[in-house]
Amino acid sequence: MELARLREQNRWWDSPDALGTDFHLKAVAATPFPINHPVEKMINLAQDRLYILRGPRQVGKTTILKKLIKNLITSDGADPRSIFYFAFDVAGLRNATEVKDAVISYINWARSLPVQRDRLWILLDEVTYTPDWAVGIKAAYDLGLLQGCTLLTTGSSAIDLRRGGERLPGRRGLFADQNDIDVLPVSFRSLLSCLYPAVSIQLVEQISPEDIFNKAKTASYYQNEIQSAFKKYLLSGGYPLSIIDLAKKEEITQGTFFTYQQAMLGDMTRAGKNEAVLRELIGGILTKNAEPITWQILQQTTGIGSHNTVEDYVRTLEALFVLSLLHQVRYLGGSEISFRKRKKIYFTDPFQYHCLCAWSSGYGNYFDFADKTVTDPLRVSRLLEGVVAAHLMRHFPKLAFWRNRTEIDFICLGNGKTEMFAELKYQTRITSDDKRGLKKTKGGLLLTRDHLQIDQTNHIYMVPVHLFLAVLPE
Repeated sequence: MELARLREQNRWWDSPDALGTDFHLKAVAATPFPINHPVEKMINLAQDRLYILRGPRQVGKTTILKKLIKNLITSDGADPRSIFYFAFDVAGLRNATEVKDAVISYINWARSLPVQRDRLWILLDEVTYTPDWAVGIKAAYDLGLLQGCTLLTTGSSAIDLRRGGERLPGRRGLFADQNDIDVLPVSFRSLLSCLYPAVSIQLVEQISPEDIFNKAKTASYYQNEIQSAFKKYLLSGGYPLSIIDLAKKEEITQGTFFTYQQAMLGDMTRAGKNEAVLRELIGGILTKNAEPITWQILQQTTGIGSHNTVEDYVRTLEALFVLSLLHQVRYLGGSEISFRKRKKIYFTDPFQYHCLCAWSSGYGNYFDFADKTVTDPLRVSRLLEGVVAAHLMRHFPKLAFWRNRTEIDFICLGNGKTEMFAELKYQTRITSDDKRGLKKTKGGLLLTRDHLQIDQTNHIYMVPVHLFLAVLPE
């Protein structure tokens, strides 16, 4: 491949000053506060490893790569020509052969320069735009060219990236099991740290009702700051564009909503999905209000022609990190999941929820839709179920629920057993009936709106949801 084509995306090869004109780095410099994603600390750039960073569109994956490039050059003193960045969605690589040619062309050129470089860093962005991208990487590896190289690849489809990783067995470098990293929207805890860096909160060491309660009680010293950040999080979620909008303008612009919406719709179109069917599906999910459903129920709710089509669309949205599914356990107290029983569908982030639900319902002003959602007791409660589910999924290998006359919203599973039972009751008054499910399990965590107390008789720890989210590790 022509070096001029590679040079187009790597202007720092000519001068490190070019970093100052990079679109993503300029956006970082213009933010009112730094948004540092926890993933940035998980990447070891000094080893032969092939990382696959997976996450939804517009979550900040490209920005992470650009910040790594800047740090390598300006902080670590790396030679600018030892760093190769290539965005597949911009370059339009058509197949594995072109991927191989791009990587090999860069490595051969970099290794031929007068000053020998001990390590090369190859950052390939949005690789899933090219079919069989991993085959091209494998070809370069099998030629022995990737020794002394750290590779980072990013993409927005969990399915395509997982398949790509499976095509690289034995070629992922050290700690291959740790090289697949999910780049999710930042957690509430991360946003709180951005907005109030001086707030010092002790995080839970073991996610158990007692430890959560104790840490939340101490964290309540910062009640005002936590509640302020919580209100913002319910509007902006964990997406950089929406967070920055809200901080600068006290609202999220229609343009920011539209940017995310078009990126997601583009991914669905590339997956062969129809926009009209998607709109109807999102509306149907919203109608069910996080109630347990089957594919057949959702098909009947929407009028989509087949329950198989419904499942296909939901699975695709799950692979794109838009939706998450929660399954039931076979029996209360067990750890085995039932995939036949009714399941719950959640949006993985509040910003996604507002954007896609407003679009599906034809609501003109998306931010107005979001504002009405977070001030409506029923709608915000349903939104919070998804928020809690998304945060718990970061810490437990499996998350499930139970419903049979009584309901347990969240059953946290790990190491082949139940680690914690949790219920969400986001309301001003907690009654004995609200504790019925946790009484059946002999205790657990009850997430509330305002209550911070212990029901000693039933071993139920009541914690306001904003304090719970604040004490969870990032």
